[in-house]
Amino acid sequence: MSQMNLFEVPTEFQDRLKELKEAGLDRTQTELLLQVELGFALMEYLELDDEPVSAPWAILSGMPLRHPRLQSLNEMERRAIANTRQIVPFSARFAWLGALRSYLRIPLDWRNYHEFTPQNWDSYIINAAKNLRHQVHQDLYERCLNTNLDFRLRKVKRVEARTTYQFEAKTGEETVIVPVRFTQQQVRNAQIQPSPWFASRSRTSFSLRISDLELDAAWIDQREEALARQYGWNQTGRGHWVDRFRKINFHKVQENGTLFPQEEQILELDGFTNIAGMVASGKTTVSQLFSVNILRHHCDRRITLVVTQISHKQ
Repeated sequence: MSQMNLFEVPTEFQDRLKELKEAGLDRTQTELLLQVELGFALMEYLELDDEPVSAPWAILSGMPLRHPRLQSLNEMERRAIANTRQIVPFSARFAWLGALRSYLRIPLDWRNYHEFTPQNWDSYIINAAKNLRHQVHQDLYERCLNTNLDFRLRKVKRVEARTTYQFEAKTGEETVIVPVRFTQQQVRNAQIQPSPWFASRSRTSFSLRISDLELDAAWIDQREEALARQYGWNQTGRGHWVDRFRKINFHKVQENGTLFPQEEQILELDGFTNIAGMVASGKTTVSQLFSVNILRHHCDRRITLVVTQISHKQ
């Protein structure tokens, strides 16, 4: 089961996995059996089992679907969706379809849903796929849909002084291992300084002149060059950040739709701010250099950056 979830999988779910393994199913089959069928059970619970067997991924994805049944959900139905999203890791269409293919290879005697094929699963409704019910599974799915999941608690171990830690850094053409060591003073400072991440903080606006990011780009280039010499990295794998900065084509749009003069390109953040652009226009580079600028010069600030790419096919 994934360790990245915010909530724990119910104990009954884990216990049933062990029982199925002891009964002869392998680990992958046991998880697929319960996860896929929990997705179908959610559709039945929401009275959406007249949808095709390929449909549950859309509910799991969290997309804002304008389905009449989804516009009037009660509290228990919303909880059922939230619980299933934590337990069933198939929130993308191809991930769900791949799980269906593997599910069909599980012996029919174990399954609550019988045969359907890739040729008809966009039209074969869930209700028509119901097989002989395994009551132990039906009861399990109902509990999973209705229970209050426990938060997943993680133990955080503090770093130790004079101990070498490592992380992977991707530099384009290669992935390199970067060692890190902390002094006793650094560890001591981290222990005595308060961590304000979750403290109540007032929101204020923040502005940054785009041209200032060139200094941050030069700083990264210098650091990469020094690390490349120190650890023998492939020079062709460097980021060439100054070159990337000079390719940024940033224009601020005024309320009337016209562009600000090029010499006044200032990024202003006040609440939510959107930066849109075509592929290779420099959106990701701006976000990365902006992050470096914050870490270097304004480390007391808390700003969330979301970088995504949406493509449209004609």
